[in-house]
Formats: sequence, C-alpha cells, structure tokens
Amino acid sequence: MGSIVSHIHDLLEEFGTWKNYQLMESKKQQLDKFANQIGQITQKEREAKSAFETGLHGSVYHTLLGVYNQMATDIARRMVEIQKEIDSGCPSRPCRRRPGYQEHELKTLPTYYQQAISGQKRFEYRRNDRCYQVGDVLILREYILPDLTDPGGYTGARCEFIINHVLDCSAIDPGSQYVVLQITPYS
Repeated sequence: MGSIVSHIHDLLEEFGTWKNYQLMESKKQQLDKFANQIGQITQKEREAKSAFETGLHGSVYHTLLGVYNQMATDIARRMVEIQKEIDSGCPSRPCRRRPGYQEHELKTLPTYYQQAISGQKRFEYRRNDRCYQVGDVLILREYILPDLTDPGGYTGARCEFIINHVLDCSAIDPGSQYVVLQITPYS
C-alpha cells in the first residue's frame, strides 16, 4: 500500500513539473507575440515617416512617433520581465482569485506548518527562486519527510497566506539567494 501512495505522490510531483514547463512555454509564446507586435509598430513608424515625407503634418507625425515609441517601450519592458521569469525558472502561477498576483505553492514541515496556522509564525525564510512579490498568495502544504518507517509525502493539509513584505537577504549579505516573507492569513 505504501508503494502505491509513494507512486501517486511521484506522479503528482511530475505533473507539477509538467505544469511549470507548460507555464514557461506559454511565457515563451508571449515573448514571440510581443516580438511580432514590436515588428508591427516598427512597420507603422515607417509608414508614418513615409506619410510625413509626402505631406503629413509635422505635429501629427511626432505624435504618432511618440505613441509608437511608448507602445514599443511598454512591450519591451514586459518582455524583459517575462525573460527574467523564464531565466529564473519561476514556478509560480497566476492567481485566479487575485488578478495581477501569483500563487506560490510550497512544502512545509509539520512543525512549521502548525506554527504558521496557529499564528505563532508570521514569516517564511525561503530561497528566492519564485519571483515573490507583495500581494502574492503563498500556499503552504504540510509535508512529511520520508524515513525508514514512513514513505513521507503531503498530508493533505494546506493553508493560504498573503505576502505583506519581501525582505531580500542579498541586501544584507550580497551572496545570499534567500528572502524573508512577512505573511498574514488569506481569508
């Protein structure tokens, strides 16, 4: 019986990895779409320049160039953000209940899980590998480490928190790759 449970947990972990892969692929598709949009904006700039050379009023031309430049800048900024997420392997996903924010699902040992749900622990010290932002939802899932007598795995218990503050430890220790997350229960 234990081996079946262990196998199911392994399959769920693989599924989570597959979902992260799909998320990264969709981000790469977004980059391609944005690159096409920048190409279209560049084409419109050429058309505006051609129209200016054939008699388009100068103020209209400069207004159009300003609009196209702003559009290209906004798209380029979003492309940089997406590329950073891809490079970091950010495994978070968009939060459906809080549009504009991410959900981060994390394993938590039983002692720390109990402290978090009881209110004794209002912070998480984690590796900064998930693009944590203020306002994101942190889902803590209780996880038992495997040992000789127990295969371990998720217990099924979970709780949700909102990230109120992100302290980047690299500000204190330049080589650090960790953050301290201040959290409050999500209701």
